[in-house]
Amino acid sequence: MKVSRKLQAPVEHMYAQIVNSSIHDIKKQTKKELTYDQLEGFEYNKVFESKQKATIKIIEATPCERYVFETKTAIRNFQTAYTLISTGEESCEVICEETIHTTGWLQQMNDLMVGIALGYTKKRYLRHMLDAMAKTYEEIRAEITTV
Repeated sequence: MKVSRKLQAPVEHMYAQIVNSSIHDIKKQTKKELTYDQLEGFEYNKVFESKQKATIKIIEATPCERYVFETKTAIRNFQTAYTLISTGEESCEVICEETIHTTGWLQQMNDLMVGIALGYTKKRYLRHMLDAMAKTYEEIRAEITTV
């Protein structure tokens, strides 16, 4: 799956939004407070609301350019990559790519069918999430101009 979105927010803001989400999740799961510099290579265990367990590893954290993490469960490996491209002083493009590797032929077929059925909904959710992240920049900017 691949989603590309042009946003009215600087690349620095969007990178911070993506990374801060991970930092918050790491703190929630491990009680550790990490800085941006400590993320790359960091690995931790997570228990989802569905009680499913996963290991998450930050593969790459290149400031304002790329953020990649891998989520491993018992039967699937997901890799999610955010690539950020500055398109102006206050605009950027964010490309999110997710790949899934599943063990077992039957599980692969199931993932393919579910991906077809839910792909549009997942892409719509991701676009909405990126738009919401960009909107926080507009809100911050509005506060600064009114002060």
